[in-house]
Amino acid sequence: MPGACFQDRQKNFHGLMWIGACMLNSANRFLIDEFESLLINLQDAPIIDTGSLSRCGHEHLMSLCSEAIRNAERYPEDKLCRWYGFIIGVMSNSEGWSYTSTLARLYTGEPSSRQADVMRKLLNRYLGFVLRTPVTCRLESVERDMNDVIREALASAGKSTFESISIRLGHIQGVLAVKGLIDVDEEREFTRPLLHSLHDQPIPTFAPEK
Repeated sequence: MPGACFQDRQKNFHGLMWIGACMLNSANRFLIDEFESLLINLQDAPIIDTGSLSRCGHEHLMSLCSEAIRNAERYPEDKLCRWYGFIIGVMSNSEGWSYTSTLARLYTGEPSSRQADVMRKLLNRYLGFVLRTPVTCRLESVERDMNDVIREALASAGKSTFESISIRLGHIQGVLAVKGLIDVDEEREFTRPLLHSLHDQPIPTFAPEK
């Protein structure tokens, strides 16, 4: 029953927040604060029917938030940033949802040349998709052409921090997913080797339910 499921989520939510607060250092505490805010927003929002786009639905987005809060120490910050951007991209471009974030502006510094190269490769991949199938998105409450959004991300790929561009990449992936231009599971398989190659240690993966 949807009602019972929602009550169970509410019951577990404060426990998740407590776990998240205990395990984090101050460097990424604000990122988890954002996931907690997203989870509250998702719990309060009406259930949105995304049809066959299950990875853009309530259950999957809430599971990403919960996983980030509960197990943030397992994941590198750039991965959490991509998850965060993905959720924002889906929520801000689905009928019935609205969410605006300025989190990417909180990071300072520049990416390594390898990080910038990988981001450019992925952003150029997505630029190719929107050149074939033009779409728009809502970005900070403004309707934008995705062609322009991706080109702006490309222009900043060597200047913005790796975390900031990871949020933007995730946002673009979320928009393209909810618009039906990419399949989330297929895209995960394509991007994982590239993104994991940027780290010295093996990166844990999150296996959402089918």
